[in-house]
Amino acid sequence: MEHSLWELIHELVKGHEDMPAVLYREGERTVRVSYGALLQDLETAARLAAALPESRIGIWGGSSYAWIAAAYGCLLAGKHVILFDESIGEEDFRRLAEYADAEAFAVSPELAAEAGELFPDRAVYGFDRFAEPAGRGETRWVPGESEKSIVIFTSGTSAGAKGVVIPAATLAEHLRLFKHALPGEAEEVYFSPIPFFHIFGFLMVIEVFNRHGVFCIGSGVRELKNDLWAYDAHNVSLVPSMIKFALDTCGFPPRTRKVITGGSACPGEYQDMLRRRGIDLFAMYGMSEVIGLAAISEAGGELLRYRPVDGVDVRLSEEGEVLLTLPCHFEGYYKKDEETRQVLRGDTVMTGDLGQMDEAGYLRIVGRMGEMIVLRNGEKLNAADLDRELSALPGVREAAVFGYDGYPVLAYTPGEDFDEERFQAALAQYNRGRPVDRKIVRVWDHRDSLPRTAMSKIKRNGLAEEYRKLSRGGD
Repeated sequence: MEHSLWELIHELVKGHEDMPAVLYREGERTVRVSYGALLQDLETAARLAAALPESRIGIWGGSSYAWIAAAYGCLLAGKHVILFDESIGEEDFRRLAEYADAEAFAVSPELAAEAGELFPDRAVYGFDRFAEPAGRGETRWVPGESEKSIVIFTSGTSAGAKGVVIPAATLAEHLRLFKHALPGEAEEVYFSPIPFFHIFGFLMVIEVFNRHGVFCIGSGVRELKNDLWAYDAHNVSLVPSMIKFALDTCGFPPRTRKVITGGSACPGEYQDMLRRRGIDLFAMYGMSEVIGLAAISEAGGELLRYRPVDGVDVRLSEEGEVLLTLPCHFEGYYKKDEETRQVLRGDTVMTGDLGQMDEAGYLRIVGRMGEMIVLRNGEKLNAADLDRELSALPGVREAAVFGYDGYPVLAYTPGEDFDEERFQAALAQYNRGRPVDRKIVRVWDHRDSLPRTAMSKIKRNGLAEEYRKLSRGGD
């Protein structure tokens, strides 16, 4: 187990036992966990997880210290760990759990009853199952078998989600090779409210430990303002929509000097607003398939001009697709061999992103080759699914959805029986109850037939370019 995650964690703790590793809030109180205590808690969780009869454990719950203990404990104990969105709908949860072959679930206390009702034939363990009742253990637990893998679902509509399989050994190797890829220094304080089931949320935890930083656990989006100011972190990781919220409402505390964003394109004006406050904004580019980070913007440089991380080779295909070649990448999509072959070629990941490279070797992302729309909050929508739903609106002959500036835009061609009032009423009904980022509020009467390829596929990039010109007065 020379390159195991287990040994890496022990290496990180050695000599830093008394240094703070984690901070989390309980009401008005902030709890501090040292690196030594963290190691003991992970050892306890791993020992208790190893005693479970199931081998594929789904993790379901909000980000918390207990989540870290349960997820990493199961992984270190040789379990396959499957990360689920805590806010997922029941039907999507059932479908993804069946697809990923989850045999049991580790859940936060508030979700235990619901998980039991949804899966009465499977074991449901509370996160407290992975804590020693009498306190932290005194003896070191030694793993008896190899660590397995985590499964992180690709973003997007659940109907199209795929399970990205990342072996624990590959995660450990990634941490060793890319230890200094992200901004920030040892012993600094890091705050990230990005949910742990997301690749960047999951990785940020261990990336901070990897550099002997102090990781602050968010209390949820509604507590973003309070968390920001309570932790007063040197480095903050936020998706673009969270940056906007902070800029519009509470601002950033005095100690914050770096904000790291990713998941979707971040407007350049945010960079200017933060710079005036003495804060550098960095944009990450990456995906679950490459274990998160592949390139990052530079301090003071153009925000969406990415420098490839050392060890990652970036090139473009003849069609302009971004190809990433690197030693650490996902193993494949769970039970989807054909989809894996379409994306993974040896050590090269076909990203599906359209890019441009400048003479200095820096990368820009200019669009998507496929059907995914990346929103400002980092979530992805399957455009083809939306096309089918919105084409059914009354009076619409054909419809297509594409991404623009981090929002979904509906382009439609009206039919002969089109009635504006009926159309708007049906669209309002469609939007009712949907999260703000998923609502269709940008609507474009295209009038002419939508542009298509020779294979009758919608030319979404062409629609986006035409819409851009219209939005900017034809420049």
